[in-house]
Amino acid sequence: MLRLLQRILKTAGIAIGAAMVLIAVICLLNPHRPLFYLIDIFSVPILTAFAAILALLALLRQRWAGGLAAMGCLLMVVSIWPQAFPKQAAPDMNKPPVRLVFANLLIRNTEPEKLLPWVEKQNPDIVALIEANPAARDELIKGLKATRPYVATRYDMVVVSRYPLKRPSPRQAGLALMTVEVESPGQPFTLAVTHLTRPWPFSDPQDQRRQFSRLARSLERIADEDLVLVGDFNTPPCASGMGDFMDETGLHAAPMWRGTWPSFLPSVLRIGIDNLLASPDRVLSRRQVGGFTGSDHRPVVVDIRPARRD
Repeated sequence: MLRLLQRILKTAGIAIGAAMVLIAVICLLNPHRPLFYLIDIFSVPILTAFAAILALLALLRQRWAGGLAAMGCLLMVVSIWPQAFPKQAAPDMNKPPVRLVFANLLIRNTEPEKLLPWVEKQNPDIVALIEANPAARDELIKGLKATRPYVATRYDMVVVSRYPLKRPSPRQAGLALMTVEVESPGQPFTLAVTHLTRPWPFSDPQDQRRQFSRLARSLERIADEDLVLVGDFNTPPCASGMGDFMDETGLHAAPMWRGTWPSFLPSVLRIGIDNLLASPDRVLSRRQVGGFTGSDHRPVVVDIRPARRD
């Protein structure tokens, strides 16, 4: 009886290990089919689960299953690696950084001012917000304007800045997008703020990809230089939707391990759907994730510097 149980345990362990390798290969290949794409989006939580399974199999001394599980973990790390260590130019350390905070406040949030203590601790030059509740955002803007007198708004989006803002010509309709020109000293740039729809099964499988295509067309004239794009993309950089967008535009994302959604989970189980991207002449560093502030998303902060010109 004991031997039979051992065989069942060994077979089940090998099956689990093989499934882990298969899932990891799916994430590594970045497939474009809806179900596989959804798996790809959850790469970081999946890696966390894989590590826990590997530890359990090692504890149970399941050698073959443990070997497969270790391979699955390794392949998952390879698939996530470009998200954690994206290719960027070297920063110009002679130029002071522009610090930017981005936050999805959750439209139902009636107390968005809970964000203020963390923002003031970070002391950013620019704060970009989406899903700002119209009934509550005036108090929030009032708190942010104490040291950032320049404000731009559109839809439920707000940008508050220490530096002058200028609204450029309107962009293509069909998606939530606001762009402003930031007159930061020595390194002016265009800041774009966006919010994309959720992936399948929450919307049509092609809706998010169509929005990425519209976004790329809207930004095509400024994507090569002097552009910083922030938003809730409802997908992380390691997934194919955002990967295709970055390949098309030449933009790169800030290095990212810690996720932002859902906010109540520990970082190893959250997904990095709130992202900060930039054109090749900008370097993004020191990305950090804030604490819980009443929204289902955690806020993020990043430093922006010009790339070094050799």
